[in-house]
Amino acid sequence: MHHRTRTSSTSATPDLQHTRLPCGARVVTEHVPGARSVAIGLMIDTGSRDEPVERSGISHFVEHMVFKGTHRRRAHHIAQRMEAVGGYLNAFTEKEVTCYYGRALPEHAARAIDAVVDLALRPSFPVNEVAREQGVVFEELKLYDDTPEEAALDLYDRAMYPGHGLGRPVLGSAETVGALTQEALHAFVAAHYVPERMVLAAVGAVDHAQVCRAATRAFADADRATAEAPSREEAPALTQTRREVLPRPVQQAHVVLGVRALAMDDERRHALTLLHTALGAGMSSRLNRQIREMTGACYAIYSFANAYTDTGDLGVYAGMDPMRLDRMIPRIWREMTWFASHAMPARVLQRVKNQARGEWLLGLESLSNRMVYIARHMLYHGDLPSATAEADGLQAVSAEAVQTLAQELFMDQPSVEVRVLPADDAQPAAI
Repeated sequence: MHHRTRTSSTSATPDLQHTRLPCGARVVTEHVPGARSVAIGLMIDTGSRDEPVERSGISHFVEHMVFKGTHRRRAHHIAQRMEAVGGYLNAFTEKEVTCYYGRALPEHAARAIDAVVDLALRPSFPVNEVAREQGVVFEELKLYDDTPEEAALDLYDRAMYPGHGLGRPVLGSAETVGALTQEALHAFVAAHYVPERMVLAAVGAVDHAQVCRAATRAFADADRATAEAPSREEAPALTQTRREVLPRPVQQAHVVLGVRALAMDDERRHALTLLHTALGAGMSSRLNRQIREMTGACYAIYSFANAYTDTGDLGVYAGMDPMRLDRMIPRIWREMTWFASHAMPARVLQRVKNQARGEWLLGLESLSNRMVYIARHMLYHGDLPSATAEADGLQAVSAEAVQTLAQELFMDQPSVEVRVLPADDAQPAAI
């Protein structure tokens, strides 16, 4: 059945355009002059936070299982169709989104579009593949469990968002993944993989009209679902400081410290980016200078900022000799809170702005990064993004705004401190 597309909004520049298809899915494209390939992605507004606790990990398992076959293609055809023309397919699952994506030469963009949409709309979930792929995910779980940094960050999430989907690992557990069935997978996809909650993004050597025609064909048999996906449970406040310890057969201690921060739409997000950059992003950051270079206490130390639709957090990871933890953890906290008691000098603030702005714009040189950015922006905000506006937002932040935010985040607020320690030095975590 032929569907006509209709344009719901278009950017002020011809390179970035948006169309909503009759089925409800949105198409956003960005033509990048000089590009010789295309990055294609189908981003879906569902992730691990949307799972019931007893089915933790189902989003990620669905992401694996769609590659095992659709109602149109068997597993080996899915991979071969793209690789035979020099492209590829892949996917990722996060706390709030799932994305199926690929790269291709421009003449094969329609094939990539058809492939990612087919994965999302028509998975067959062969029953004989479910048990086999559960084994694959069990090995992935072991891989993460064998990586102490990942174990520390998982424990940090659980402590930061206790009893909530944001605190559960994206991979789930061996118990919850092992209990998944073909019926459960079909039910999850029917509830969450709704065209209204999908954005198809194409970046590079693309023509918007051609992408829309290919997307119209790919979505031709998709119904315009009127039912909303299950509502997203709001993250509870962190009401008390939480300290947890996890024993592991390791030589280093791995520590993660953090506080609640900002949701992705918070108007202070640019100040948070500068605070995070100055604190622990790169060799010139305060943590790298004061902890790694001045004390020689650790090899790896960095800060990170997570932002979700309704909350967020700012944290620091460090790996070091367990004998130095009791001295170094208070020092790390002092470096974090330094920004609450000191306004960055103008010269330092401008350097941090240049660093953050440069990292942002350099990251968008990657077609795949740019595709994820515009898809995510359209999914969350419903309009076309502006990389220039983001860069300008960083430039407009004052030193006082960064200090005020640091005071709000670090002073008299509940915090999280987790340690992964050598088994002989640790007591099991109480989470």
